Amino acid sequence: GGIKEHNIGKNRIYDLAVGKLGQKVVVVYSADTDGDMQTCDDAELFAFDGKTSERLTDNAVADVSPKFAEIGGSQRLFWYCDGAVCERGNTGSGKEAISPEAGVEPEFSVITGNGKTMIVWETLNAGEITTTIYGIDRTDSGWGSRYVLYKGEDYVTSRVSGVIEKNGPSLLHMNTANVFED
Repeated sequence: GGIKEHNIGKNRIYDLAVGKLGQKVVVVYSADTDGDMQTCDDAELFAFDGKTSERLTDNAVADVSPKFAEIGGSQRLFWYCDGAVCERGNTGSGKEAISPEAGVEPEFSVITGNGKTMIVWETLNAGEITTTIYGIDRTDSGWGSRYVLYKGEDYVTSRVSGVIEKNGPSLLHMNTANVFED
């Protein structure tokens, strides 16, 4: 118990998530590694277990937006990496789960329920003043193809969240704002 303080110096933390890697509860965070706020390709993932920090990624692209989801009885870590979504189990360095061609945005969400998993994200179509929310389902053989879940004439102002119902559609939640042209 108690609150643990973890000092990473002057480096900026972009985002974080709490979950389990192996048997340890950890805070996975994305942090700037060179102290230069003008660059973003040096953001890497770290796991803090309350005592020590372990570097999870080390590459020349930004690793951001960590998220945990329980799949098949164990927690998986997902994150955005150079246009792709990467995935890691309890061990290993992680691998690309969804390629950049799918068009996933950094602010994606992982939605689970009833033994199913999907990744959802929104894309703002500024020229049309519309928002499109896409989804990709996880299947037994990997990840499927992108499809449209929602398209509307408004802006999504929060991350999309939701749950997958047992015998029905996925329920999504998001805040939206209408935008009017003068």
